Amino acid sequence: RLKHYSCSLSRCMVDECRASMNRVCTAEMAHRSDAMPSDPDLGAAMKAEPQMVGGRPVRPTHWGLTRQQIGELLAKLREDPNWDAGNNVYTLVQDYIIPWTKGAGLGYALQVNGDDSKEVNLMISHAWGENTEEFFETLLRSCSDGDVLFVCALSLYQAEDGQGPTIAAQIGEDPMQSPFRQVLANIRSHQEESVKCTLSLHSPLRALTILSTFAAVASFYLPAVIWGCVPGFDSCAMPETSPSGAITWRWQAMGPRFGAFLFISILSAVCGIMGRFLLRSEASYNGRMLVVPNRECDLYTRLWCVYEIFVAMTLK
Repeated sequence: RLKHYSCSLSRCMVDECRASMNRVCTAEMAHRSDAMPSDPDLGAAMKAEPQMVGGRPVRPTHWGLTRQQIGELLAKLREDPNWDAGNNVYTLVQDYIIPWTKGAGLGYALQVNGDDSKEVNLMISHAWGENTEEFFETLLRSCSDGDVLFVCALSLYQAEDGQGPTIAAQIGEDPMQSPFRQVLANIRSHQEESVKCTLSLHSPLRALTILSTFAAVASFYLPAVIWGCVPGFDSCAMPETSPSGAITWRWQAMGPRFGAFLFISILSAVCGIMGRFLLRSEASYNGRMLVVPNRECDLYTRLWCVYEIFVAMTLK
């Protein structure tokens, strides 16, 4: 019998895991369209319990750590004389995370961030049997400074000491309300909003960029077409051919409105360059899921990992 929809193939039969996974997937498919509200604040009906920060409930969508904080944790572990570079995540949690967070009622992520909880945009799927240092180094290589990561070992309160929600309470009885699905659904919701925003801005910005570029070129060359000269702000360089055939340039004063051509050309060029830059650097939401394989064990022997990947692939 699987407890809280998670198991290890070393502890249970393959057929039992497959049957349980089928039950989870069937329930997911039945409720996928309406089981998860788009609002990350899911209300009192949630079966999975939040963690409490200063009396305020904080949902799993905000149990995140930044890339910098992952790096600081790795450095802290390596500075500890009792730390073994061969430790896996099980040892990390049992010998370090639990003692550090015990009695606080908060997972490592919320204990570090406190009231400044971080909204997750990068869901991490991994196996606890992997080497901790290699795992953290992989995360540091695979994400950017702007990413906020959900790592279950660091995000959930692991102490089981009665001072905070138990692991079972945080996971909940319904996989549709589990922290893993909450995080993935929230990422998906932000992605949809980002796509709508990007599409609404891209077309007008692109049209403005093209128009500005055309205006810059037209304003610069129009005096050359009309008067046959190269424009300045208040004069125009006229070509003259000497009796010997040499071409010289003579600046001829023009009317006060003549400078408007060059001014419009420069202003339009600046607008075109800025538009082009904005098109290339349009900020889009970079929410995603990162699956971290390892050399020590098969990632897919853990049913939660299978479920996370299933949700990431099917959540619409």
